[in-house]
Amino acid sequence: MAQGLFVTATRRGQGKTWLIRGVARSLRRKDVRVAALKPIEMACTPDPKDAFALSRTCEEPQLVDGRDFHRVASPLSPYAATLEGAPAPADTDRIASSIRGVAGGFPVALVEGVGGLMTPIDRERVVADIALAVGFPLLLVARDQAGVVDDVLMAVEAARARGLRLSAVVLVRPEVTGSDHTRGTNQRILAQRLAAPVRIFPSSRDDDDALADAADSAGLPDFLS
Repeated sequence: MAQGLFVTATRRGQGKTWLIRGVARSLRRKDVRVAALKPIEMACTPDPKDAFALSRTCEEPQLVDGRDFHRVASPLSPYAATLEGAPAPADTDRIASSIRGVAGGFPVALVEGVGGLMTPIDRERVVADIALAVGFPLLLVARDQAGVVDDVLMAVEAARARGLRLSAVVLVRPEVTGSDHTRGTNQRILAQRLAAPVRIFPSSRDDDDALADAADSAGLPDFLS
């Protein structure tokens, strides 16, 4: 693996999978082989839907499963699901080792965390510990809506405290369903406070090429060159 990004978020449902599909498809259109991985996926019924979507985008079906990848039916966080009787995930170092093993030989790797950066994996570890063990810089994703400035700044503080390097923040634009006057200022405020770039991922339909166009418009593949 020459280079990669660990894609995390302020919380679940922020658009990580869509963004990774867009970046991966953009690179595939340039004939770059990409390993886009989701090593932990919850709410599998029974298949890991997001992991399959990423592997299809990459045209690499073997990327769905690794030796210590974690797949459970519960929609809870990994540790919460364990408390409710689901199998426990492997140790975070083993998960990170499996990520490196599956992505080995690819020039680019995109790794999707589960939930947000501080989502519990077990009693002591969180997603940030996997990111640190993998060693890639972070791409932090959040929906461009009211409250995002607070969410992003807290996530960045958590990343800094754990020695993680932030490559960029990406604000994902949801479809407009009402008036949200913060859209005009969220990016500007965060750009004033952060050393890392703050990009906008525009609204897109659920299609790999449309998502690739959105990723290109945000300049996201540039962080892997």
